[in-house]
Amino acid sequence: MEAKDRYGGLIANCFVDGYNVNARLVYEGLALAYRKYSKQYVPEEDKARAAKRGMWAGDFVPPRD
Repeated sequence: MEAKDRYGGLIANCFVDGYNVNARLVYEGLALAYRKYSKQYVPEEDKARAAKRGMWAGDFVPPRD
């Protein structure tokens, strides 16, 4: 299934051999959950923040802020 955002951009989940790459990036603190439109990766982001992985290891201002 393909979905598009309001600007016409493709919204997709990336899988490699059944492995969700999007979820892993968020879990490792290398990407953020897009909470404004979806709660899909919030658990992975919460785990990354709690473990101080990736960008959560230091101080930063999320783009949504």
